[in-house]
Formats: sequence, structure tokens, C-alpha cells
Amino acid sequence: MPEPRLKELAGSSRLALGFFNSVIRRVECTKPIAGSNITIQQAEDGIIVNSTGGGTEYTLNICKNGEPGTIKLYGPPNQSVN
Repeated sequence: MPEPRLKELAGSSRLALGFFNSVIRRVECTKPIAGSNITIQQAEDGIIVNSTGGGTEYTLNICKNGEPGTIKLYGPPNQSVN
């Protein structure tokens, strides 16, 4: 399993660090699942998700490392994206 990208918490806290660290580990191990019109491919720096057709491409504005960025999603035609 690759090294987690999220840094686990250490030190004292009023809240249980074990809980937050388990959330971090859960996020890190979640993998997309291939399905109808979706393929996945393991890459050195993550997972590549591809649409094999049958959907509409939507471009969303996101924040990436503190800078504006975009991400492309695929979904049913005429889907509302807010």
C-alpha cells in the first residue's frame, strides 16, 4: 500500500486523535469502482478514472493546492452541476 498522502495527527488534542487518524486512513484507502461506462487504471501517483462513453462531460471549478483549478466529471445528460 502506498504511503498515505494525508499526514496523520500527533500530539495532544481535546478530541480523540485516533478517530481523526482513522478517518484519514479511510479516505486514503477509498478507491473508485469501475462500472457502467467507467474504467479505472492504477498509476504511479494515484488512479486514473476514464469514461468509456454514455455520459456527458462536466467541467467544475475547484481549489487545487490553494490555487484555482478545474476537474472534469462525467454524468447523465442534462445533469445540474452547482
